[in-house]
Amino acid sequence: MDKRYDVIVVGAGNGGLAAAANTAKEGLKTLLLEKHNIPGGCATSFRRGRFEFEPSLHELCSVGTAEKPDKVYQLFEDLGAKPEWCYETGHLLRAIVKGENGYDVRLSAGIEGFCDSMEAAVPGCREAVKAFIMLKHKLDAATDYIYATKGNPNGLVMLLKHADFMRTAGHSVEEVMTALGIPEKAQNIMNTYWGYLGVPTDELNAMHYINMLYGYMVDGAAMPKHRSHELSLSLIDVIQKHGGEVWYNSEVTQFLYNED
Repeated sequence: MDKRYDVIVVGAGNGGLAAAANTAKEGLKTLLLEKHNIPGGCATSFRRGRFEFEPSLHELCSVGTAEKPDKVYQLFEDLGAKPEWCYETGHLLRAIVKGENGYDVRLSAGIEGFCDSMEAAVPGCREAVKAFIMLKHKLDAATDYIYATKGNPNGLVMLLKHADFMRTAGHSVEEVMTALGIPEKAQNIMNTYWGYLGVPTDELNAMHYINMLYGYMVDGAAMPKHRSHELSLSLIDVIQKHGGEVWYNSEVTQFLYNED
């Protein structure tokens, strides 16, 4: 049996699964090695009694639908993976904070619904909140231009046509919100999702947070019907369909290579 491979991918987490699915689909003889007995890495689940727990995945943004695919849906579609998506499109989130200055706020999905919910919770904040959200389009225009120039944009063009990107890109969520005049209470409500990116909003880059919040707001929250395992298994199916191999219980302890 020929055990030579074009590509060996170590680790069957989301990154490894996507990489192996890509190389196998492109016709490269692919081997995926995983030290655990199931794929998925942190994106997996386990049962205790009648309850199922997800260590990592709660819900996903920027998925979209077959009729209007966004980045995540398109990624799986391009690979030929077919998870079944479920959606929550009516409500974005509910934020509850106890104490003297606490609140219990339900935020609707959709740009206008979100802004209306914020205005009801913090009167007078709507205009500033919408300005923060709509930065998404200006940031996208700037990044599209940067990609089109292969990372070598003209500085004058950036200053004249993409000034809001230049003002925003190097600043934190809190800095941008404060500059736009969003009240502190409104900031606290809007920043409920900061934990999804794992960085506090006084350090978190505003571009990243705007992209995530906008994705949830416009597409709604999405979840594979059979939880994390459905994502992992759909990618495993792509790998094996294109002749790739997946070895479980196969820990990699050393990389051997020639320096030349």
